[in-house]
Amino acid sequence: MSQLTKLIDAASGEESIATVVRKLYVLARRAGAADLEAWAVKELNGYEASDPLPTYRGPIPVNPLGLFIDGFGGKIKNVAMPSMHVPEEVRERLYTVRLYEPLVALEVMASEDRRVRWDANWVLGFNQLVAAGLAQQNPAAQYVLESAEYFLLSSQLKGILDSIRFKALDLALTLEKSVPDAGEPGVSDETNQKVVAIINQHWDLSGATFSGSHNVFGSSNVEQNVTVTQGNDSQLHSALGRALLQKS
Repeated sequence: MSQLTKLIDAASGEESIATVVRKLYVLARRAGAADLEAWAVKELNGYEASDPLPTYRGPIPVNPLGLFIDGFGGKIKNVAMPSMHVPEEVRERLYTVRLYEPLVALEVMASEDRRVRWDANWVLGFNQLVAAGLAQQNPAAQYVLESAEYFLLSSQLKGILDSIRFKALDLALTLEKSVPDAGEPGVSDETNQKVVAIINQHWDLSGATFSGSHNVFGSSNVEQNVTVTQGNDSQLHSALGRALLQKS
C-alpha cells in the first residue's frame, strides 16, 4: 500500500487526527517539505510557550462567569464579566486562552464540553483591579470575586480537528492525481520537488479558527476541569503593575 493510500484511508476513515498527522509527517519528511514537517512536529509534540501559534490554537476569546461573595455569606453565581470592564493592559491575559497541547490531548478535550477555572492569581488580580478602581464588577462593592470559569465546547474543538483532517485528505487526493508516488522512499529529486510545490500551494490552515459561542450558562453536562494555558503569572503581574502605576 502506498504512503498516499495510507494517508487517504486514515483521513477519510476513523483514524485519530494524530495518526493522520503522523502520516503527513512521513510524507513531508521524505519529500523535503520543511514547513509541513515542522508544523506536524509541533502538532504532535505540542507547542512551547514561546512558539507562535496557528490561529486555530489561539488567542481564543472567552467570556468567564464569576462567583461573587460578600462577608455575610451572600453569593451571586454566574455573573457575566465583560472584558470591557477591565483595563486593556490585562484584557488579553484574563480573557483569552491558548492551546499548546499535543493533538492527542486536544482530541481528548474534544470528547466533551469542558469547564475551565481561572487560576487563583487571575482572581486575585481581578479583585486588585476592582479595589484600585481600574475594573468594574456588576455586583455591589461589598462583593468580591471568589472564582471564575468559562467553557470550551467540544463542537468547537471537533470543528478544528475536522478542518485538519479534511485538509490532509484534500492534499493527499491532489498528490495522488499529480504525483502518485509522493511520499515513497527512493523517488527522484524531481518528483520530490513537484511534491513540495503542490504542498506549498495547497496546505493552508489559515481558515481554521476556533469559532462559535464561548459562553455557556448553566450547562449541566460540563463536569471535568482541564488545564488550558492562559498567559502566565509574570506577564499578568507586569500588566497589573503597569495598570496600577497609571492609576497612581
